[in-house]
Amino acid sequence: MTATTVFSAKAILRNPEWKFALCMKEMLVNGELHSRFDIPWGGIDHGEDALTTLRREILEEMWLQATHINPRPKYFCIWESSDGNTPLVLVFYEVEVENFNYTPTEECREMRFFTLDEALESDIYHAVRTSLEEVKRLFGEF
Repeated sequence: MTATTVFSAKAILRNPEWKFALCMKEMLVNGELHSRFDIPWGGIDHGEDALTTLRREILEEMWLQATHINPRPKYFCIWESSDGNTPLVLVFYEVEVENFNYTPTEECREMRFFTLDEALESDIYHAVRTSLEEVKRLFGEF
């Protein structure tokens, strides 16, 4: 059986201290529900471009209004899901928002800002950890 590749757009939201936002999300991992920090993201729907996905997801998940999305991806990572059955294509974009008057939702229960090292020391999802470790190895920063 051929696995379906999942494409997702991830938002790099930075505060004035240059830390980036992570959201507490609940997801099924190997059949168990886990709550961990993740970079704000959305699955790219059929016929939708990544920038539209990010605008929609940031509004739906965080009630924040994106004012600018750099159309050139900052990072592009290809990994497998934690169960090893699903190829993941993660495309990271720098996003500016009108303000950080965040409203908790079912999809983003909490938002915090982290440095790269703080994020790597936190409870984050496997694909995010692997992506951030690779970015740190290649570029030294996120």
